[in-house]
Amino acid sequence: MDTTGTRTTGLAAQRGPAESVDTTRPVTSRLSVAADLLSVREVGPWLRDLLAATGADEGARLLARLELAVHEVCTNAVDHADLAPTDRIRLVGRVHPHRVVVAVSDEGRPFDGADAPEPVAGVAQVRGYGLMIVRQLVDEVAYRRTGTWNTWLLTLHR
Repeated sequence: MDTTGTRTTGLAAQRGPAESVDTTRPVTSRLSVAADLLSVREVGPWLRDLLAATGADEGARLLARLELAVHEVCTNAVDHADLAPTDRIRLVGRVHPHRVVVAVSDEGRPFDGADAPEPVAGVAQVRGYGLMIVRQLVDEVAYRRTGTWNTWLLTLHR
């Protein structure tokens, strides 16, 4: 791993084969990346490690949807939240028995939904497609502002 990312849990090394994972308790992993587009690339390998706890077939199916959604939220933070390159984007992933939840947090400018209206067919629009894609890829999307932190919660049902 390069020095831009910080993993606080190495799931594959800690847990061993997927069959040894206790599926009654959530599997949790954290990642912190620099707020730049190059560092956002670290999300894919981190998600693959996290989803290894679900088993090969299910993990691949979930990864296809979740990786694009998480990348889009991180990219939006870099592009629209006025983050400095020294700022960090923090991710927490949890694999529960019936769902996978990824929280993406940053200390950038608050999100204003009025600035990102849903695209309308036949109407030219520059922004809003990324969030529309996120909403189509995951089962639940939630945003909250707590103090100086923006947090997006992305949930996929298993």
